[in-house]
Amino acid sequence: MKNINATESGISFETKQKIAFANSANAYTDITPYELEIGFPSINYRGFFAQPREVIIYVAPAQTFTDKNMVVGYTGKSAGVNVRVAKGISVRTGSMGGKPIRNNVRNYNDGDLIITNKRILFVGKDDSFEYRVDKISATKIIDKTSFIIQSGRASKNIQMNAALVVYACGFINYVVGEHSRGVDIFSEIEKDKKKITQEQMDLCNIVRKEIQSIQMPKQKKKNGCLWPFIIFILGTALITVVISQLGYDQVENREKDESSNAHTISMESSTNYSALDIINMSQHPVVFDSLENTRSYYDGIGDDRIAIVSIQEHYQLQSKLKNIADDPVLIYFIQHSTKESYVGTVQINIFQEELCKNMDIDGALQIITSYLPKNFLTYYKLDRAYSYGNDETTIYTYACRLNDAGVEYHNSVAGQYSSYYNFKIVHYLNKNQWKLETDYAANGNKDIGWIEKYADKWDVDITEYFGIESK
Repeated sequence: MKNINATESGISFETKQKIAFANSANAYTDITPYELEIGFPSINYRGFFAQPREVIIYVAPAQTFTDKNMVVGYTGKSAGVNVRVAKGISVRTGSMGGKPIRNNVRNYNDGDLIITNKRILFVGKDDSFEYRVDKISATKIIDKTSFIIQSGRASKNIQMNAALVVYACGFINYVVGEHSRGVDIFSEIEKDKKKITQEQMDLCNIVRKEIQSIQMPKQKKKNGCLWPFIIFILGTALITVVISQLGYDQVENREKDESSNAHTISMESSTNYSALDIINMSQHPVVFDSLENTRSYYDGIGDDRIAIVSIQEHYQLQSKLKNIADDPVLIYFIQHSTKESYVGTVQINIFQEELCKNMDIDGALQIITSYLPKNFLTYYKLDRAYSYGNDETTIYTYACRLNDAGVEYHNSVAGQYSSYYNFKIVHYLNKNQWKLETDYAANGNKDIGWIEKYADKWDVDITEYFGIESK
């Protein structure tokens, strides 16, 4: 068995791109060691005075914001209108006496969000707060760039770069969860630092050099188009003088918050089904099935060991776990990354004693292939099958791509069938526990050079699991 500890990059482009985006948006934190699963992020932040046995886990530029309902214009029978065209700039045309137009106006305060093992702080010019970790009751992602922190009756709205929101929420949930379990996070971090090898530090440095060649998306200028916009509004206001007797349409309602509450899992099952019964249920949903149909299927069963979640919700749940085997969920159905109305990936945890007792690689293959669509081999062809690991863990990877028929099927019928797809079987040898998961990454999220150097070929034929005779 070849060892997974590499002394060169071998990191997929997707992972390096994720690191590049996060680091380019945050000068305080280098996320590289965290994404490479080597340790916590590297922090470079001055002016923070830590308490005894306190350590910064994550810090990033952020904004707090408040929404206020304000008058933004007037309309009515008179020919007058007052229009707010920009912050601090209003235009009044015609006579007075119109009815006010009200809308929500958002005010921002720039600053830094600091997450430590003891406190969550925001330091800004016009707004600051400090919440003790043991007083935080909830976090909720509002949208791609915003989330809420709740501490008792107080709450704060936070906005950040979209590449940073998941990290901030994830680390807040981590420190809150670990503190509630009585874990000494400071000591754990110090222990982890001592375990980092020179080879791992070299790998981080190699990746840092490689991401320098990744092109970042261009930032939009905040004020570049302000005056053309004002001129446009002035023209609109003059036209309004003529037609104001017809009245204004109502101001558009703000978008409703579409973000769902984080999926919470009970440690206790609400049914009498065994874990094996749930896994082997007749006609159960599979990857690329409708998300709505998947929910309907399991709503009728009502078992808390099945979680149908978004990518962000899955990340939040996983980040709360002290150990992987502590996960109470048996099967995760995870929303598709681009086709949101479909299931994109699955994760199946074989941690229960009843399942682990007789589980082997053949049994694991039977389970994971039963959660792939029946036409999977019709539209996908094998790229590589390989295994790698160490004395405690072995990872088997089966990586595919769409064949010619699959490309046509993707383009004309089923866009949820991604160009690349893989499944992994992770075997934790000490307790014979298994984790089965699928993903979209090419070559199982490993570069070809890395696979050839550090992995072993996995000689496996999965056709029999789909009821197809081997050629």
